Amino acid sequence: MPATAALVGAIDASSLPRTREARVRRYYWTDGSGTTYYVPGTMAAPAAGAIEDLTQAAKDAAKALGEARLGIADWLKGLMTDQNLSPLTPQQQLDFTHQAYVENLMNAQGGDMSALANYTKTAQDYLEQLKSVYGTASGQYMAGFAGVAQQAEGLAA
Repeated sequence: MPATAALVGAIDASSLPRTREARVRRYYWTDGSGTTYYVPGTMAAPAAGAIEDLTQAAKDAAKALGEARLGIADWLKGLMTDQNLSPLTPQQQLDFTHQAYVENLMNAQGGDMSALANYTKTAQDYLEQLKSVYGTASGQYMAGFAGVAQQAEGLAA
């Protein structure tokens, strides 16, 4: 039986010929190619449990892979704005953080819970970069700060 098979249902064998084997409830699995495998009811419970375990293991592996990819993406964003490691100019770093902030804001406004949870970090990164380029007394910083504060109020409402 292929490891990727999934339990898809059961049939009642009472309508089959009246042999001892035919009266046993049978379970069946269908793999991706459409091949069907039958297992007597007495063997089906352990097999179904094994399939459920494999399915859960595959889901866990997919989740771990997704989290690893997100971790790398976050690291790369940080690397691009790291003042000691990034080859970008301060203005390019500001442009990068502004773009990340705007993308995150749009996703958060669209209902993306991950983006909503990440909003404060992207806003903070943008404001810090804005401060490093223009200083807090500049009109550019004041306008950026007011915009971030207004958007945050909208998300919090």
